[in-house]
Amino acid sequence: MNQNQSRYTGFAVVENFPFINELYAKGEVELPEGVFYPNQCLVLKDGQQSALGMVKKDKIVLINPVPVGGIKGRNKEQHLAISLLKDPTIDLVTMTGNAGSGKTLLAIAYAWEELKAGRRNKIVLSKNFVPVGREIGFLKGDLFDKVRPWLGNFYDNFEVIGVPEYEIDDLTLPERRYANRIAEKIEISPITFIQGRSISNAVIVVDEVQNLSHEVVKQILTRPAENTKIILLGDLDQIFEKGLDASNNGLASVVEAGKDCEFIGHIELIKSERSRLTSWATQNL
Repeated sequence: MNQNQSRYTGFAVVENFPFINELYAKGEVELPEGVFYPNQCLVLKDGQQSALGMVKKDKIVLINPVPVGGIKGRNKEQHLAISLLKDPTIDLVTMTGNAGSGKTLLAIAYAWEELKAGRRNKIVLSKNFVPVGREIGFLKGDLFDKVRPWLGNFYDNFEVIGVPEYEIDDLTLPERRYANRIAEKIEISPITFIQGRSISNAVIVVDEVQNLSHEVVKQILTRPAENTKIILLGDLDQIFEKGLDASNNGLASVVEAGKDCEFIGHIELIKSERSRLTSWATQNL
């Protein structure tokens, strides 16, 4: 088994795995001897054959690539991430990876799918507001006006999955009603406003978690109530908060502590799919 020992990636490559045909035929096989974790994703290989699987108790369960919210995975790590998101036995999914790897897009696509299907009543979006570069100064307006510029990545991904940000004045009456209903179900919440709440029947997506402390992330993870799934996103190589590094930030703490938990799943997305320039910048700068 080839696995990065310095940082838990959430997946492992198993070479010379002789039960691939059985896995495709039965949908599951016995877990072989070795060091595996609950909900760990596996890339299984045997010669020219390969399969994707997930550890479930003493079994390996076959993963069949499926879309989420109309979005198809572009690589094996994205397929594995979608499986973690759509798994009803998993309450918390952590996704790490560099810029353009698809973390936010997959999380938003899953949240939107859950909302449209009626399995959740709302989406809660939050992000740690750590400026990169010079401060932009005081922002006028109400809470939405102040927070909106920081959450452009969420809105960009809503547009990708076909949920445009409408100008209400340009809509017909039925369209306005629909847009208002959607707006009421998508909540923007700064990190400080999540603390102290009890959030049920929701998908909570928190971005830039690598810039949060262990204590703050612990408070966030005590907020979900019944039928709520939480998704924590971040790039462990892009930390701008003073006093935090790749090993002591809140996201890294959750990934390490959660790898033994049966209702937590983690995946590190490796390949940037946004553009060739994004991929080049990530690798060379």
